[in-house]
Amino acid sequence: MKLNYDYKVPSGKLLRLALDVEGETINSIQICGDFFIHPEDSICALEDSLKGVRLDKELMKEKLSEAIKENNVELFGVDEEAIAQAIINAVNSGSDE
Repeated sequence: MKLNYDYKVPSGKLLRLALDVEGETINSIQICGDFFIHPEDSICALEDSLKGVRLDKELMKEKLSEAIKENNVELFGVDEEAIAQAIINAVNSGSDE
């Protein structure tokens, strides 16, 4: 199932996702929005960390945290919690269609 989803982070930033989900697993994901990430190309490391991951909020947060630490990523305006929540919301909204 291919999904596009916009999520307004409680701090006011916009998180935009393009997801491809099969069953309970993320096949691919693109993350963008009006938040900041340093270094900029490290967004690929976060996206790659979620490929093949089961749709479990705590597991997704763990994988994102590992990628952030391993790649010395700094996020401003969004965090692992917001990304994982946006994914859950996207899948839940897509299952209604």
